[in-house]
Amino acid sequence: MSNAVSQFGNPNLENGPIYPNFDALLNRIASLVQTQQLVFVIDEYSYLAEA
Repeated sequence: MSNAVSQFGNPNLENGPIYPNFDALLNRIASLVQTQQLVFVIDEYSYLAEA
């Protein structure tokens, strides 16, 4: 998921940063949507809730 978020912000980036936790990842997504539209789908919410 880290690579997908990083590539959304910079399509030419091959390997993006590894976010230490979901809070950091969601904060990055929040910063991306300030300047562009984004649809974020959580397919396996039960796994995310357990993490």
